[in-house]
Amino acid sequence: HRFAFDTEVANYKDTPQTVTVVDNFPVSDLEEVEVAVGPINAPTRRDDKKGHLEWDVSLKPGEKRTIHLEYVVTLPKDFKWQAVSADLSAAPRR
Repeated sequence: HRFAFDTEVANYKDTPQTVTVVDNFPVSDLEEVEVAVGPINAPTRRDDKKGHLEWDVSLKPGEKRTIHLEYVVTLPKDFKWQAVSADLSAAPRR
């Protein structure tokens, strides 16, 4: 299964600006489920254990840029999803 996302950032101010774009990708704790990231714009920071990416993007006035994230999740043909149920009885109530 291939997933691809583009995030566009733009500077509408009269002065240069720097923004941090934060995104994530799935991380599997199952050996039979593989996640391959790429191709992507080279991130400023990447944490493969948490599936966390950050890009520090410097933009001139009026400039736009697109950050591309793509990953492929590979599952065995006989893979069976198991539903995970959460016990919400201990959750705080508002």
